[in-house]
Amino acid sequence: RFSIARTEIDDTRKAGNFYSLLHAKRSEYFRLQCAESKKYVEYAASEHKLGEELIAALKKDDVNTVKTILCERNEGAKQQQLSRTIVLMDGTGSVGHLLQKAKGAISTMFERISTILKENGESPNSFEMQFV
Repeated sequence: RFSIARTEIDDTRKAGNFYSLLHAKRSEYFRLQCAESKKYVEYAASEHKLGEELIAALKKDDVNTVKTILCERNEGAKQQQLSRTIVLMDGTGSVGHLLQKAKGAISTMFERISTILKENGESPNSFEMQFV
């Protein structure tokens, strides 16, 4: 779970000091997991803020803002070619952090694709992604 190699286990057995190895590996593991979680929380917060802006605009009857937000998010709907990616994931609770990490990596990849599409004059919403 903490990416401890067999040689490290053998060396630690000979030295008789398991705590230092376990502490170092566990600390590194959770440091990386925390960094990935922070990225996801930041992304979720920005999406939440956009959702709140949309709801506020709806309540104020601000049609222009509502149209702008919806058109930015739904440009792909007017395109004829649409790429749809479905990601099937399976795992127990013990690998939840790995699933979250995979979702984060895939989301980053799709953000980069969106940027490239914008730079080349294409709609950044010409593809969909769904996690199942």
